[in-house]
Amino acid sequence: WKINEIVYVKRDINPISATLIRENPIKYWNKIAWAFRPYFSTNILITGTASEGKSTLTKDIATYFGIPYSEEYGRTYMEFYGKSDTDLTINDFQEFLIEQRRDTKSKIESPGNNGIVISDTDNLVTLMYAQAYVEDNNIDLTKEDYKTLEALAWNIKRGIQWDKIFLLPPKNKFVDDGCRYMEQSSMEERTKNYNRLVNLLKQFGWWDKVEIINGDYLENFETVKAYINGKFNFNNTVIELDDERTNNQAYVENWIYKQMGLIANVFRIQNLYAYISVGIEHVGPKNADNYLVIFDITSRI
Repeated sequence: WKINEIVYVKRDINPISATLIRENPIKYWNKIAWAFRPYFSTNILITGTASEGKSTLTKDIATYFGIPYSEEYGRTYMEFYGKSDTDLTINDFQEFLIEQRRDTKSKIESPGNNGIVISDTDNLVTLMYAQAYVEDNNIDLTKEDYKTLEALAWNIKRGIQWDKIFLLPPKNKFVDDGCRYMEQSSMEERTKNYNRLVNLLKQFGWWDKVEIINGDYLENFETVKAYINGKFNFNNTVIELDDERTNNQAYVENWIYKQMGLIANVFRIQNLYAYISVGIEHVGPKNADNYLVIFDITSRI
């Protein structure tokens, strides 16, 4: 065969490029092929020692923006199996590391990820506790066990990148909720754990992503909120959307997912994003702000 004619297609017919996507993946999220979306996801980590409000802050931010979030797997595991910290062995810690990564990765790859995922804790918190428990005679964990866990954490580190890490230092009152290890409730022990976590963040190459937030709950919420809002930095012609101003398809879609998140929270529906997906198409003249919203609902049955 031979080429008889070369036709040049104007860029403004489909005004997208790899450069534009790299510069602002959220803005062009719907232009990214599904297989590559996890690579461009903005992943946020809320981390720190126990009883500093990480879980509450993560859930509230996720609800506010309607974004997927992963929870602390170790806590869920211990509550489910009725285990206390003194019952833990290396096998449990290996489970924590593997399943925490799996849960976070599943949120990043989920249909509900519209560009941003937030996580309550990660594997470095597991290593932080493992370091502390090696020195605790009440817990069956040795230095050799820790080396095994550290090697595992390094091996499964690949595949999840943090774009921003919010670190909460110890300051709040330690709350005994029936699940926490009270031998580490003193400010002295919590400070030791915090220093361990700081060293691990540096050791694993994450320190340049860290922002320490040391305000009250509302101040910390506003700090994280401002960071996420900064990801939706759109100007030019706008449309009104529930008192929000936007000219971007991805923002419209994110707003709808936010409403879905509020619905899921009110009715306590788990993984609502697994059953409802949203597609948005621009319709009408290119200079008009007309969007067609398409809901795709999958039954639980």
